[in-house]
Amino acid sequence: MEKGGKRVVVTWVKRSGGVKAKQVKRALKDLAKETNSVVPQGGTLYSICEHYDTYQTGGLYPLLHLSASSGVVGKMNNSQSFLDPLVLGPLNIVEQGLFEEVATVRPSQPSAASNNTNNNNNTVLVVSAFKSIEATPSPKLLKEWKNWTGARALLQDMMLAELQCVCIKFLFKVAPQEENEGGFYYMLLTEVAIHQPSHEGILVDLVQRFRVERWYGGLGLSEVWPGLWVGQAKTITAQTLTKNRISCLVWATPEVTPPLLPEDINVVKLDIKDHPKEDISSHFPVVADLFKKNQDGVAVVCKAGVSRSASLACVALMTHPDLHLTLRAAFLTIQQVRPIVRPNHGFFAQLIKYEVELQGKASVEMKESPYEGSDGELIPDIYLEQLRHQVGRLHFISI
Repeated sequence: MEKGGKRVVVTWVKRSGGVKAKQVKRALKDLAKETNSVVPQGGTLYSICEHYDTYQTGGLYPLLHLSASSGVVGKMNNSQSFLDPLVLGPLNIVEQGLFEEVATVRPSQPSAASNNTNNNNNTVLVVSAFKSIEATPSPKLLKEWKNWTGARALLQDMMLAELQCVCIKFLFKVAPQEENEGGFYYMLLTEVAIHQPSHEGILVDLVQRFRVERWYGGLGLSEVWPGLWVGQAKTITAQTLTKNRISCLVWATPEVTPPLLPEDINVVKLDIKDHPKEDISSHFPVVADLFKKNQDGVAVVCKAGVSRSASLACVALMTHPDLHLTLRAAFLTIQQVRPIVRPNHGFFAQLIKYEVELQGKASVEMKESPYEGSDGELIPDIYLEQLRHQVGRLHFISI
């Protein structure tokens, strides 16, 4: 880990109103041109990838500019002359501040990443920004930033998804320091290498699931249907299972070791990685059979209770003889109880194929992703529908 001390001028552009879906790219291009005319020279301008995953189409914070130029930083240190919030007009509010790096972490890279033969050197920047009720930095928050920002968990998820994290930086705001001043106070910048087009889609999916998990705190264990539970592996204890009359536990997270449980609990371990290319469909018959035959409760858990466990729970609801729900109905039923569920795109494609085998037709279709750089990648149409209506947030920006 490198020591901090370096400073950077950060400029956010915040929309006070959205734009029509068909005008997003043009509006973003025009806004970028205007922004480049007012921000410090020599920096880097980043634009949003998730055009629809915000409560304003085109992004609540569509642009972010970073400048670490010594001249620019020195000028801000001395003059404190930050941009007027209305420099781009009333529709695009500018928030600018001087931030200081606390630390920079450059993870060691596996041989597969270092020897990557693809010459695509593109990177994207995952940005987590936090506000504060305090006017001065908290020593405890500065010291324990890897935990409360989610940096450790995010890095681990990226490793499991076989993505290459180039570096992670944590910064805090130095100026301006007015009481009750708006804007972000702490920032986590995670730079990720994109060696092939599919990597960006995998990263978008990972970040969205990571984000909602952080918002909802993981939600522990959720009963998504009478007798069927979905949740995080870390929430499982003998007391939890006994309390909820759960006699069968499907453990779909090989990277986590199950706790010691009573002998009367049937623990079924499934070796499944949370990766779009992983074959999860071979485990569908096992889960379907368990839910049909088990008289008491069945709990399906994975690391976050978001992707693997939700996919298997959909199978349970689709195959139960008293239900025979469509895939769409099964997913929405689970999501209504546990809002953070989000099977990765590869798992959803396998679920669609399984639904056709069971019911002769599909209730969900895979459609082309709207994300920049997705290169024709397909995602479930149900995600697209929800993206256009979600109460959203930025926190994901690409070069």
